[in-house]
Amino acid sequence: MMSSFSGSLASAMGNAYSTSLELHGEIGLSRERLLTRFQSVINTHIGREASGDDSLKFFSKLHTADLYLATACVLPSNAAWCRLATLYSNHVKRISRQVSNTVGGADEIAGNAMGYLYMPDGSGRTRIASYSGCGSLTSWVGAVVRNLARDQNLEKHRAGPLLVTNDAHLAKKFGMVNEAEFFRKSAEGADRCDPSAAAPIDVLLPRCVLIACLADRAIAVGSQYPPGR
Repeated sequence: MMSSFSGSLASAMGNAYSTSLELHGEIGLSRERLLTRFQSVINTHIGREASGDDSLKFFSKLHTADLYLATACVLPSNAAWCRLATLYSNHVKRISRQVSNTVGGADEIAGNAMGYLYMPDGSGRTRIASYSGCGSLTSWVGAVVRNLARDQNLEKHRAGPLLVTNDAHLAKKFGMVNEAEFFRKSAEGADRCDPSAAAPIDVLLPRCVLIACLADRAIAVGSQYPPGR
């Protein structure tokens, strides 16, 4: 792939991969996959026929480390989603508080945010796939959380709260007594999300996305179902 770029651009891309790997660690994204994403972003924004100098100038403005993380999440990679949750959970909570008038509403938005990032948008792709690196991932996540708040409010007016998963179905799937037990077990794993674990569990969301969606809800709902009930 490197031969398809000018020497300066190829070098810049290679350096961007190395820097991103150093910053975020090994999160399941190959060098070739990231370079393909870089090329796709360049083609989309300035065209396939852009000169090497124009391409390099555009590339130099990209938030390449953020794009590395987002592209790994698209795979999807458990390690990448764990990294995303670690870096952005507090930011998501801050934005949620800004866009909600109640503590409960803010908690609901924050609790659904990771699943919202993972689930398909209008194009049918996972939402995080639309991140191009042209702005910071922090700003992009903030905008998405605001969109979630809007969508959640619309959904409540139409048919009740926006649900990312069918909790009772998942509880039954894993042989648990009820959804509260499922919440508790998810929350127990929230602080030890294991990037080296096997492939994502066989549900709608990767393991760490699922944990992020359910952990906050476990505290409130779990109190209604004491252990052993």
